[in-house]
This record gives sequence, structure tokens and C-alpha cells, in this order.
Amino acid sequence: MRKIVLLIILISQLSFGQDGTQGTFSMAVVKPNKAEIEKSLEKFTDSIELTYRNQYYTYRNRLIEMQDEKPEDYPEDMRADFKESKKQAVLELKQLDSLENQILNYKYYELISYYTTTILNMSFNEYEPYSSIFEVQNSEIKNSELSEYAEIKKVDFVLLFENIKVTNVEGVYKMTSQLKLYSKKENKFVLEKNILGNTNSYGGMWTCGNSLSCLFITSIKNSMEFLIPAIRQRI
Repeated sequence: MRKIVLLIILISQLSFGQDGTQGTFSMAVVKPNKAEIEKSLEKFTDSIELTYRNQYYTYRNRLIEMQDEKPEDYPEDMRADFKESKKQAVLELKQLDSLENQILNYKYYELISYYTTTILNMSFNEYEPYSSIFEVQNSEIKNSELSEYAEIKKVDFVLLFENIKVTNVEGVYKMTSQLKLYSKKENKFVLEKNILGNTNSYGGMWTCGNSLSCLFITSIKNSMEFLIPAIRQRI
């Protein structure tokens, strides 16, 4: 769902800009169902989960405020746009409310799928027509062949994150994970890459607040080098 992208607070211009000429596609980004982390990093899990929930409720409150605003609060040349935005806000609020249980049950390791979905939407949905890039629960595909799932859900790609693990070697934390991109058209994994993450904060879209979130964010940053070209050459 494109609207969920607006929940992210750290907005910046990516180097992976859309050129306005590419085709559209649909992608299901599967939320991981576990991660192995060092015990010393467990103190950061609550912070990641709380930040996510706060972003949700902050955006939800803004949608509610928009519904209380009136056209006369805006200059005349902006009123038509405001009325359209207000209609959209009503629809978005309904969609957000339907996701509340998922938000409350959000786990820190889902940061990798959430943030990846955010970046892919920003990379491929700068212009219309928009692609459909959204998260799905791991349980949705657990008991299905990927080919069957992709056909039923009418998605072109399924993106998975597996074997997420953090190690501590001589005081240095490293995250390893496996990125897998399935193509319905080719009926196979077209990308399988082992991705590394570290505790650096690179600024801009790659800013992170603690060691654990940095491990996830840098893993996502490093995965884009492979993921975005793999998608582009197929659309």
C-alpha cells in the first residue's frame, strides 16, 4: 500500500530516481518471521517497535485533523486540491484502521521488509503510473508454492528475507541475511544474494538511531545495489 510509505519520517532524495519511462509491476515483500541477534542488542528491540507504532499513530492523527479542516482555511487556488486530499484522507484512514492489529503486533525484525518497501516505493513510484509494492505476512505464503501464490495474488515479484543473523566478532557487530527475489514470469528466483550489514549510520535516508537499527538499515542499503537493477531489467 503506497500510503504506508508516508509513515517514514526520514525523507530524502534517493540516487535511484525513476526515469518516468519504465513499466509498472506488482511486488509482495514478505515480512520475516524471525531473526537471531546477540543478547546485548535485545535492549534496542523495544525502541524500534515503539518508533514504528508512533509513526503510525502520528500519521493517523494527521489524517483525522485533515477531516476537520475546511476549504475556506486555504487560499482559493488550493481549495480544489484540498477537497481531493480530504477525500483521500478518509480512504487512507479506513485503510490504516484496518491495519491496527498488525501495527500493534509489529516485531523489530520486520524493519527490514518495511524499510525496503518504503525505499522501493520511493524509487519506482515517483511518477505515475504507479507500481504496487506492499508488505505481506509470512504466513500468507508459508503453505503455498511461490508460483501458486504469485498467480493467485497477481504479483510479478515476491521478495523474501531469510536467515537474518547478527554476530559479534571481537566487539564488532555484523548482520548477515539472504535476499531472494522470485519472478512469476520466469518462475524462479532471479536474485539470491547474501547481504551484509554494519553499525554505521550513513545519513539521509540511511540514518539510524542505534546499533540494531543500523544493522538493518545498512543491510537494506547494501541490498539495493543488487535489487533495483534486477527489477529494472525485467520491467
